[in-house]
Amino acid sequence: TDDFRTGNHRPARLYRYDQHVELADRGPLPPR
Repeated sequence: TDDFRTGNHRPARLYRYDQHVELADRGPLPPR
């Protein structure tokens, strides 16, 4: 169900966007 996808996990369409924002919000990205 949609509740399961958006409950514990973020929507697939927002996964990459949120991940980028979260990493940027934490601080400078470590060299990879």
